[in-house]
Amino acid sequence: TESDGEEEIETVSIKDALESLDNVFNFLVHPPAGFNCDASTVST
Repeated sequence: TESDGEEEIETVSIKDALESLDNVFNFLVHPPAGFNCDASTVST
């Protein structure tokens, strides 16, 4: 049971990490209004 619990925690951590990466990706692809100018400036 203990090992199962540990595996569960690891799975949740990986899931959290993937969600965080997804959030960052979405943030970069669709930046908030305030970041739009900065993003275009960096691109140009």
